[in-house]
Amino acid sequence: MKLAPTAIIAAFVAIVVATSPADSRPDTVYQEAVLFASDAADQSFQGQSGGGFATRFGQHVAVAANGTVATSAPEADSGHGAIYVYQPLPDGSYDETKLSFGNSPLSDRIHTTIGLSDSGTVLFFDRYYDRQNGQTGAIGIAQPSGDGYHQQVLAPGTVGLNGWVFRWFPVISPDGTVAATMSRGNHPNREYAVQFFRPDSGGAYVLSQTIETDFEFMPIRMRGNLVIGHDGWVVDLDQTANPLTRLTSPVPAQRLLLNDVDGAGNIYARVGKEIYVYKAQSPLSVPTALNIADFGVTGYPQVSVSESGRLAVRTGSLAEVLVLVRSSTGYVPGQLYRSRAELSGSRRMYDFAFADETVVMGLDLGAPDAWGSGALTTFRTQEGGGVVPGPVTSCTASRDGAKVHITWSGAETADSFVIYRSTGPGSTFWRGRTKDALGFVDTDHNGSLTYSVVAINDFQRQTPTTCNTQSLPSAAPISSCSFSRTATHFMVSWRGGHDSDAVVVQRSVDGSPWYWRGSVDPSQAAFVDPARGTDVRYRVISKKDTLFSAAVNCDATP
Repeated sequence: MKLAPTAIIAAFVAIVVATSPADSRPDTVYQEAVLFASDAADQSFQGQSGGGFATRFGQHVAVAANGTVATSAPEADSGHGAIYVYQPLPDGSYDETKLSFGNSPLSDRIHTTIGLSDSGTVLFFDRYYDRQNGQTGAIGIAQPSGDGYHQQVLAPGTVGLNGWVFRWFPVISPDGTVAATMSRGNHPNREYAVQFFRPDSGGAYVLSQTIETDFEFMPIRMRGNLVIGHDGWVVDLDQTANPLTRLTSPVPAQRLLLNDVDGAGNIYARVGKEIYVYKAQSPLSVPTALNIADFGVTGYPQVSVSESGRLAVRTGSLAEVLVLVRSSTGYVPGQLYRSRAELSGSRRMYDFAFADETVVMGLDLGAPDAWGSGALTTFRTQEGGGVVPGPVTSCTASRDGAKVHITWSGAETADSFVIYRSTGPGSTFWRGRTKDALGFVDTDHNGSLTYSVVAINDFQRQTPTTCNTQSLPSAAPISSCSFSRTATHFMVSWRGGHDSDAVVVQRSVDGSPWYWRGSVDPSQAAFVDPARGTDVRYRVISKKDTLFSAAVNCDATP
């Protein structure tokens, strides 16, 4: 069935603009569409406790490189669950296909984990499959064909694995390989293995590879030869002798949560509220922190990574995702996707997924005291269209106490402005978006500041305009600084700055942007910091009242 976004709900379709200063395509705009299940009005049932439940449409989402979007609705079909797949069409509409599978309506249920390959093959999972024989579980595969989707059920008995059961939700890689953890036997003699399934010459999925483990490996994501799992475990299919390795947390006593892997083999992980990157070309034991809070991300970030290594992060707002683009000096802000759909009943973002040209968000529309029905909001790249707004002119940034006032003029036909701030190479990040044509007020920051403003409208964006920063008095700078390393810590020491109120210490690790490490009384003339990383730099800044000096780089000493 063909579903046009304007026919679903016309008020929820808009064109939004790419606000990235790193995006070299000035004619790129993004079309937003909000999708609902076509049978949503018929999808509800009463749970065992008598409470009402809706479909939970949008609870888990996936997106393929070709723009195909899929979502689970685990409470659809009287609680047995369903998958809805939306294939994009050139005119901005979508074809909807509803998928389900099973051998008995009393035992089968589709769970929330789904996945998509780049060709649009859909992966979903029934944890309770064959319940009458021990609940072995089964994987559902739906491959696009000329007349819809060809479905295949991978149950232990159909793939030559009698006696085994599926232990954890499976994953599918962009090339269509499926990885799943299975077990057989009982504790303490239970056996575990990661099983890999690939299509044969006729397109049917068959068992292609087995990696035995002595524990329950729980896969999270697969791309290329890498499968990342819980507790820092990684399977590398290129390492035939020893394919299993375990990454350690860069922060002692804090759990390492692997999130995603890009096409180059870089692994992205979360520790607390920080995101770390384990680079493929360097020892995986030495990660780099992204300092995610510098980009305005709050809370515990949820991350999705594209094939090219662009990073999408949930900002903490209800329906907002920020894309970070890799540059030669680190990550810089890319597009900020904020749903314009006025979903008055929405309470939370269930999930989101990201490919280089598409972002999809699953939104919960239920009542505050129950899981509800949902909607998908998608952003798709569209080339051309609209009138480019005029450039920002006469932009000035001036400090007033602890605030910085940015003012500008020009930008004809613009309907809003995006403000970026930089404290040095590799440290440019998004500060806000405003419809106020007169200016923007930012809180002050240590060190020298550079601002730029981008004019945008509903169709296009202008190139960034760098603002002139007014020269104002500042605190007297530190005269010299040095640091040395021991087995457990760094010692940073300096001269000068005695008339200041405080000395601010900043650090950069393995090429990361500068970030705050501490603020100390200038009379101490020293700062002790835990040792971390291999390429570490320090700089210090003196503060007097609301003024800050220029940063002074510290020299490394033996």
